[in-house]
Amino acid sequence: MDFNFYKNNYIGITYMLNLLKIPKKHSWLYVLVALFIVFIVLPINIPPELAKLIDSSIGKIVIVVLVINLFMFNPIVGTVGAVAAYEIIRRSTGYSSLYSGIDSNFLQSEKIKTSVLKTMNNFPYTVEEEVIKKQMPFTYNLTDINMSPFNPVKDDIHSAVDV
Repeated sequence: MDFNFYKNNYIGITYMLNLLKIPKKHSWLYVLVALFIVFIVLPINIPPELAKLIDSSIGKIVIVVLVINLFMFNPIVGTVGAVAAYEIIRRSTGYSSLYSGIDSNFLQSEKIKTSVLKTMNNFPYTVEEEVIKKQMPFTYNLTDINMSPFNPVKDDIHSAVDV
């Protein structure tokens, strides 16, 4: 091992330690990271009013912009913030449709629709159906095609190509 290996590792380690160092004026970032970790780990419910705002397109854009700003402060804080942003978006999905005035109790299921359509399609037995039912049954010609008495006549194809 030469000296450059130790020097490169030392530079890499000091860079990693510098990432973890947050200046004294930004010490509130420690509290923010701790809150993000608590939010990620614990199953905290989001208030419906806030979840409705976050579930919109504008709310998601605001969350992404906030995460990008966190990356500008510190990459570690930005990474934890990105995971927290994913969690807050995931936990708030479905609230906008819940409060949009559409109630799932009033939406018809497929079984209800099918039963309604079956009651509408109960027609009386008609004369046409009776006549067709009494007709001679349709039978298929079961003779072999090669044994058929019909012989097609091939006419002049006028320089066309056989397919």
